[in-house]
Amino acid sequence: MAKRGLNAEQYCDLLAKIIKRLGPKAYRHSGLIVLYSGPSDGIRGLLAPIFTRTNWELSKDQAERTGGVRLDDTVIGRNVARRNLRKYFRGAYPGDLIGIVGAEFAVWAFISREFVKAAFKHAATAACGADENRVLRAHELRIAIYNPVAETINGVPVAYIRAAYERGGEYAAFRKICQGELTLSRQWVRDAKPGAERIAALEDYRARRKYFITGRQQSVRGVIDPPLRAVSSLSGIHASLLRDEMPLPPLATPGMPHPKAAGSHPG
Repeated sequence: MAKRGLNAEQYCDLLAKIIKRLGPKAYRHSGLIVLYSGPSDGIRGLLAPIFTRTNWELSKDQAERTGGVRLDDTVIGRNVARRNLRKYFRGAYPGDLIGIVGAEFAVWAFISREFVKAAFKHAATAACGADENRVLRAHELRIAIYNPVAETINGVPVAYIRAAYERGGEYAAFRKICQGELTLSRQWVRDAKPGAERIAALEDYRARRKYFITGRQQSVRGVIDPPLRAVSSLSGIHASLLRDEMPLPPLATPGMPHPKAAGSHPG
């Protein structure tokens, strides 16, 4: 796929030509894509060994359940994953482990950004607790909310998320995306059949909720330690989220509306 000895920039240039040549085949999907990131190393360290499933694992199950497509499932994603990039980049960065790791990250960041530029209508995420310096929050989020054909992320109209971004910056938009993610996960619990599916849905919801709460607590502590009240003025999130008392969702209710997009069904 690539000549030996290319550096990260040259490798990405080659990938750009391949993506252009493949056209829609490079990132083929059916209208729903699934993005993932995290949780951050700090959150994983705090919550282990109780919560060990990463958002990569949650997103894999989510994509299979909803018919969504992750970067890993595309032609470009599969081809890059098959390469041992760390071994490959030894030629361009001899003896420079930091350079090799950085080059690997640069390649995945590049193809991730190109993936989010694809003409998707709906996106779902497994991103609660994601690090602000990783690709999803640093790059993909802004690209996604300004994608002209995108309609929803986690069932939330892209226009609402874009407005939050323009008012309050990246974290305001990311928070709204995470709130939508939790809503869809709760919806899956309501819709799940008793038994194995409901157990899986509950585990999915509890992990996402815990990642969100822990990430929010870390963010709040880094700015100010406000009194908990009905609604936090910093977050706009009900204080029960900060206390980790958010109740598990009730069982299915007849006539309950089903959100369009990713948590239970692509719609």
